[in-house]
Amino acid sequence: MGLRERKRELNRETIVRVAYRLFSERGYDETTVDEIATASNVSPRTFYRYFDSKDAVLAEGGFDIVDRALDAVGPEPSIEALALAMARALEEMVRDDHMEVTVRLLREHPRIAAHAPVWHQRWATYLESELAGAGGRAHPSFEDRVRSTTAVQAVAVAADEWLYRRPRVALTALVQEAMAYLDGSLHG
Repeated sequence: MGLRERKRELNRETIVRVAYRLFSERGYDETTVDEIATASNVSPRTFYRYFDSKDAVLAEGGFDIVDRALDAVGPEPSIEALALAMARALEEMVRDDHMEVTVRLLREHPRIAAHAPVWHQRWATYLESELAGAGGRAHPSFEDRVRSTTAVQAVAVAADEWLYRRPRVALTALVQEAMAYLDGSLHG
């Protein structure tokens, strides 16, 4: 990675880190893009090169979840292995870093939760490309697309259940429940 790419990545990481800190300290609604940019030592224009809104900053955690999950599974994981790895990554991130802010905001702000389907699609598209690359394919196959979309949606449904209905149940247990349902509905 060249110097320019490293600087871009550092700017992106800084904006995300600063945004989450401000959301946590000041509140999501009270934090503006200009404040995030200023605290990140970039201009608002630079902020918009990376993100189209402060809502888009929240979606960044999903890409980290996908990356962590891919690190935990082989190049051709099953849907269940992929979904469980994503659930484990999310559970770890909620304990360890800014994802706790995202979870809280999803619980408290229906407007933010309304963006989740768009985020899910972006994560699935990213995941299918990563699966293709890991498998040595230039473009995602039909199987890559099915695995990525199904895994992301299974985790999304389990996360909704965890966020809004059963917060005391482990997310991984809910993903296992979803996968058992899918297995039973496909074979039963």
